[in-house]
Amino acid sequence: MITHELTHLADDRLVHETKMLVARDRATTAQLIAHLAEIDRRKLYLPAGFPSMFEYCVGELGMSEDQACNRIEVARKAREFPVLFEAIEDGRLTQTSIRLLAPHLKLENVVGLVAEASHLRKGALQILIAHRFPQPEALRLDDGVIALGRASTAVSMASIAATDLSVPERITPLPQNTAKPLSPNRFALNFVISEKGHDRMRYFQSLIGSRDIATAFERLLEIGIPRVEKQKFGAATRPRKRDKRTPNPRYIPMEVRRAAWMRDEGRCTFTSPNGHRCTVTGNVEFDHRDPVARGGMPTVENVRLLCRAHNQYEAERILGADFMERKRERRERFEDVAAALRTLRARPAEARLAAEHALQTAPDDTLEGQIKAALRWLRPRTTPKREPEPELVAR
Repeated sequence: MITHELTHLADDRLVHETKMLVARDRATTAQLIAHLAEIDRRKLYLPAGFPSMFEYCVGELGMSEDQACNRIEVARKAREFPVLFEAIEDGRLTQTSIRLLAPHLKLENVVGLVAEASHLRKGALQILIAHRFPQPEALRLDDGVIALGRASTAVSMASIAATDLSVPERITPLPQNTAKPLSPNRFALNFVISEKGHDRMRYFQSLIGSRDIATAFERLLEIGIPRVEKQKFGAATRPRKRDKRTPNPRYIPMEVRRAAWMRDEGRCTFTSPNGHRCTVTGNVEFDHRDPVARGGMPTVENVRLLCRAHNQYEAERILGADFMERKRERRERFEDVAAALRTLRARPAEARLAAEHALQTAPDDTLEGQIKAALRWLRPRTTPKREPEPELVAR
């Protein structure tokens, strides 16, 4: 049994065991980061019911948000440069050191930088990086205020070390909820709006006769949510049944979308074998349980909500990773051809039809060849003008 009472240890024994634990901790940390890197590479967080590696580390492994951000960032960089695993294990570099070095590491300089940065403390390492990779300074005005224009802002933001950003956006750039809970059923919101938005808010307050911005904001949500629901999937108090027939097998009728959304509560329905349901809400997609490629129909029973990550995971699981990779490549080529046609002033609808025709008739051709095929399909077929008959001249 491990005891935390150590008063019985002699001084030299205590120091020796502490050093042994530190060495063991480094080795364990290197192994942990290697395991995280491989889980991330295989995307094993998806079958566990999590949309991202960050959510998996926090929700499944019990890490803090900062721990998850730091370890995932280090794991991804060490997977790219395996020498970093050894540097962590033997104590030459810490996770903080690796995060500082990460933006500057390249295949041709990683060995040299690791050697120079070995056993340096954070301040000394920052000085080393400043000497090796100097950044332009921001211009100063006469009153000492730093002027950050568009260009200088980009430079300054790029020079910020990763350790200065202890936020999940470093790993998974998703919009975060800015609501801060204050008390039961009460939240504080802090956001910035434009001058136009401010004027609209004030005008809306005058319309509803309220000076309280919180009341006006809640009223806006009451009005706006039903309107957005109607635009998104035809939600209405008395929905009309429509028999819209379309040749597109992927078309999902509005009434089916509405029923699936309400049933799934606007949340990803993917559930892991141990019963964990994905937590993504709002940013979800309509998916066919039985894929369209296998004859799946757009019925309420066959349509569900999935986040983007689990939608792709389910597609690869059912149809195969190779099939989905070819499909993604075809989709990218389709977008490239359509974009090229739009630059040539083709209408968006015509560009998409022409791009689809080109990919069907010349699937293995080069991008240039497919664009030419699309242009030939777009070329108007005009009937040649008939030459006027010569007038009959009386002899």
